[in-house]
Amino acid sequence: MFKFLGRTTLHHLGGGSIILPRLTFTTAQSTAPPKPHLLAENLHNRTLLRLHGKDALPVLQGLVTNDVTKLRKGFQCQYAMFLNKSGKALADAIIYRTANKNTFLLECDRNLINELKRRIRMYKHRDQELDIESLNGDFVIWAVFNEFNNSNKSHESLSFAHCRSGGSVGLKINSEGPPTKSDEINEEILLCRDPRLKSLGARVIVPHDFAMKDVCRLFPNCILESPTNKNDYKRLRYQLGVGEGTEDHPPGKTLPVEANCDFLNGFCFSKAGYIGHDSSSQLYHVNIRKRLMPLVINGRIDFTNLNIHLPNGSHVGKLIGRKGRNGLALLRIEQAMNALRLLIDGVPCELKKPGWWPTGEMMLGKEVSQQRQPAKKKSVQN
Repeated sequence: MFKFLGRTTLHHLGGGSIILPRLTFTTAQSTAPPKPHLLAENLHNRTLLRLHGKDALPVLQGLVTNDVTKLRKGFQCQYAMFLNKSGKALADAIIYRTANKNTFLLECDRNLINELKRRIRMYKHRDQELDIESLNGDFVIWAVFNEFNNSNKSHESLSFAHCRSGGSVGLKINSEGPPTKSDEINEEILLCRDPRLKSLGARVIVPHDFAMKDVCRLFPNCILESPTNKNDYKRLRYQLGVGEGTEDHPPGKTLPVEANCDFLNGFCFSKAGYIGHDSSSQLYHVNIRKRLMPLVINGRIDFTNLNIHLPNGSHVGKLIGRKGRNGLALLRIEQAMNALRLLIDGVPCELKKPGWWPTGEMMLGKEVSQQRQPAKKKSVQN
């Protein structure tokens, strides 16, 4: 039995009512296999905006790349990007639904919270009902994940705490039946699997005073450990080739397809009418030349020269970020994929294609373009 955790500042999330789903635990059997080990990390560079009002989704629908109306149809959370009018990425975000149908949480880079508040208010019509509030300091975001070498295997077999609403970290979801009083933990907790990739694990939103031991209680079938310098969330992302925040996506500098937003479930190809749509959608009718890719760097490099070349001296891209030997680079797709070796200021590095990448044709956008054309014609005929 787990101790009930106290409720605080519920009004911040749901406007005066309990709005986050309760969590239940699956009962462990005596013959259960050994508990898997996971890492839990407080993401200090991420924060939350609370959007409340009957027009919260319509306003967001006109600003982000994904179809957020699906949050009313059972989706627990969605990945999306805000674009400028030129189709360049301004911010990456994860949008969460809550038990209050008019309240949503928007996770973003801490450095962009004021800019996103300003932008949302700027595009909100006067007659639309929407309140925007920063939860910075009230709630924190944790990532719960497995080390990279075992991430794919572990996240397929895990069965830990799950939300009654259906959002879950593991694949063994059993949300039938109400929880008993002894199983209740806290109505302020939001827990769901990362909407981008299964290998990124879970997102957990808890009050700011939650310690590691409190987060551990949410995962009774796992053993949670703190990350190390050699094995943390940033390294996992770089090993997978996933960027996040202003460090990896400088505002107004990167196209969403270059950041692999389309492959990370952040695009709705049938959606139109949002800021930057016209510019970004044109890319799917031509070849996509560059994308973020993971690298393994085999030596020390000088961070004053981050250009990446082929052995013959041809420029193929630049290094965006590095964690140990793992790097994230924006590279020309065809040249990098066909290269036997890449160089950063003379230091050899190699491209490591992760398992979640699609085929070569999809990487260049050709297949996406072919899929969209018939769908567009069909909608016109109807």
